[in-house]
Amino acid sequence: MGIGKRIKEAREKLGLTQKELGDLLGVTGSAVTNYENETSHPKEPIMYKMFEALHVDANYLFQDEMKKAPDPVKTETGELVRDDLELLEDYHKLNENGKEAARNAVRGLTYATNFQKIKEERSTEISDIAADAARTIDKLTKITSKNQNDSVRKK
Repeated sequence: MGIGKRIKEAREKLGLTQKELGDLLGVTGSAVTNYENETSHPKEPIMYKMFEALHVDANYLFQDEMKKAPDPVKTETGELVRDDLELLEDYHKLNENGKEAARNAVRGLTYATNFQKIKEERSTEISDIAADAARTIDKLTKITSKNQNDSVRKK
């Protein structure tokens, strides 16, 4: 159950219509409909009014959302979420060769992502440079060929 369903549940428990709740909150009934359908969410000042109007607290409305949030773990360097912690635990199980391979794999994935981004940003620039290089090679080839022909004619 999400926050929208919790709002609806509390409103119905009090016997309020969406319009009546809207009047208490200073919004339209359709705004309440949007909150309940989770099409939009109330801004902070409206949320405080909602707690009062529905006789609920933040824990009631957000209890399902809090269950979805990753469980942070405090460390010396900040917070890690469970997935990060599991990866770190797996890393520590590796021998030195395994750790080096893991570091290289992560660096490789990071490099590939960054390289692709740079490539996309500079694709036009790279194409222009390649075209200039091809033209220069063509000119050099023609000049070399002409010089060879002139050299053969002189003999």
